[in-house]
Amino acid sequence: MGQERRKYPRVTVPIDGQWRNASTGSFCRVLNVSLGGCFVKSLSAPSSTDMSTMTMYFGKHGPMSIKGKVVHAEPKAGFGFEFTHLDRELRIQLGQHLESLKTGKY
Repeated sequence: MGQERRKYPRVTVPIDGQWRNASTGSFCRVLNVSLGGCFVKSLSAPSSTDMSTMTMYFGKHGPMSIKGKVVHAEPKAGFGFEFTHLDRELRIQLGQHLESLKTGKY
């Protein structure tokens, strides 16, 4: 069995999301999320060369938008999105959201 290579542990829970870039965007379903990125179920994806913004809707905690890029795509399934502009404040906020997701209090 392969060794897990991810830097950050993922939290598996579906939440609503939306990606957008300079020319287009789409609503989507975030299937898992970590401090490093997320995997998104979507019929369309931004280009891997475009900087995009992923907005995730954390229930009572409200939405959170993070800039990043597509790192891999699975046709008709979705894409992996890496957060590339996660400053200290956003990292703390995302960490709090992840803890809420883990405990089911979102």
